[in-house]
Amino acid sequence: MAEKNKLERFEKEVKLLAPWFDEVKDSYFKKFKEFFIENLYKMSELSVSPFSNSLGIMLKGKNEEYITNVIDFMSLTGMAHEQIKNFKKLNGHFPGTDVLLKVDFSKDRKIKLSFYHQRLVSNRIAASIMRGMNIQIASIAYFVDVISFLLRKKNLYIGFNYKPEGGTALKTFFCNAIEKSGYSLCPGITAIMAKLDLSSKLISLFVDFHNYLATEPQRSVFTSIVFTDKIEPVIKIDYEGIPVDKVAEIYKSLHMPSGEIDKLYYWCKELNTDKVTYLGIKYINDHPPIFKSYFTRRYALEDDPSRLAELIEETKWIS
Repeated sequence: MAEKNKLERFEKEVKLLAPWFDEVKDSYFKKFKEFFIENLYKMSELSVSPFSNSLGIMLKGKNEEYITNVIDFMSLTGMAHEQIKNFKKLNGHFPGTDVLLKVDFSKDRKIKLSFYHQRLVSNRIAASIMRGMNIQIASIAYFVDVISFLLRKKNLYIGFNYKPEGGTALKTFFCNAIEKSGYSLCPGITAIMAKLDLSSKLISLFVDFHNYLATEPQRSVFTSIVFTDKIEPVIKIDYEGIPVDKVAEIYKSLHMPSGEIDKLYYWCKELNTDKVTYLGIKYINDHPPIFKSYFTRRYALEDDPSRLAELIEETKWIS
């Protein structure tokens, strides 16, 4: 495929999901494509929320050129020297591991960067990284002794969120397969939500949504907790492979405008899928649940179906 046409479908789908986005005028987006054309072509994950003028785009890579481009892009977007230094240090914990870069573009041209490493780490390593980020000892202890126990997991994935104004947030997220976790997962998450002082209304909504979504034995559920210097009062749950009809039913139950529901169906039709790759639900006090739909796109696979096994294996989260 000619280089100039390699991202044709990607650009079309960006416009589909974010018609408000002026990719011509957005200098960050132009450099983003320039730095990561091969990575975007191989695997792009596009994410959108109802009512939001924000578009998330995630890709992955691990070679030296890719890491250099990530650092250059961080600098280009105004990340402080200390944040870039911090990224290099944290990335050193994961030699030879794919680094997933997620960039959130917005209508007002603000930008957020997040990084995830596609490798499980032990609670001990996660706690060591937390200490290096000056997270409170009490928060680390609760993470190790309570959260991990409630989710029945000794290993987890971690990520880091950077904003141009400074600071780094640590995201810990556990992957639970429904068939392995059974009925223990829901009470485990509700106990964590209660400890985070989330309202009984949000906890009740979580239970209803979870019982509705966590029905397929092969489905994975990702539970994410956020730390700054302490545990933040927010929790995000991502459900794998959710039919669009189920997402629509949840939206209807919350009396979401029909336009948002119609838009979701239109996206799925144009993307030739009847499922969202992941449905994320974020719970924060004094807010209704925040939903995000994720669509994983593999443009290289469309051009070369013989690469199916390779590309699927490379984009799999293993728990």
